[in-house]
Amino acid sequence: MSGGRSTRGAKAGKDLRRQAGDISAVSAEGCSLTDRFYIECKHVKDLGIASFFLKRTGPLAKFWHVAMTEAILHRKQPMLIARQNLMPAFVLTYIDDPLIQGEVQFMDCQLILLSTMLARKYAAPIQQ
Repeated sequence: MSGGRSTRGAKAGKDLRRQAGDISAVSAEGCSLTDRFYIECKHVKDLGIASFFLKRTGPLAKFWHVAMTEAILHRKQPMLIARQNLMPAFVLTYIDDPLIQGEVQFMDCQLILLSTMLARKYAAPIQQ
């Protein structure tokens, strides 16, 4: 059901913010990531990457819009992990996110290869 757990839980009156999106935490170690990001995952034949960066149109633009909208509803930052056929997977987030320093920055978002991001040590933000 992927992201459907949160939708069904919300209809039942449960607070399932940690279950929002396609990736959720199943142990305490993952909560610092899933409490901060609404994570969507997409793998399609053609994301229309060029049209996203040129005109903000196409499948990738639609997926990013949904991720941003859902993130706002869940009071989180959007993160889209996407892959199209014959291309490596990448991560799309807001440009101002200090946890992820993207390789490509464009307008209000940044892009980093998933393999590069996973090779880095994740440091949870310090709670104040």
